Amino acid sequence: MHKIKILNENRVDLFTKNIKNETCKSKKIVKINDDLLELGLRKGLIEKDRDGFYFLGSYEKFLDFKNKKNYKIN
Repeated sequence: MHKIKILNENRVDLFTKNIKNETCKSKKIVKINDDLLELGLRKGLIEKDRDGFYFLGSYEKFLDFKNKKNYKIN
C-alpha cells in the first residue's frame, strides 16, 4: 500500500513553489495498492516528488479513477 496526497492545486504551482502550510492542512491522504499506483503513474494522474506521491485533482476525480477500470483522461 502506498500513501497518496490528493491536492486541488495546479500542476505548475505545485512543482515551481513550495507547498504552503494552509495547502498542507487541506489535502487528503489516502492509501492505494501497487496496481492502482502504477496505472496512475503511467497515465500521468499521480506524480512523485521529494515528499512522496501526489494525485493532482479533486477527491471526486480520485474516486472516479479508483472505481473505474477504464478511466479516461480529459
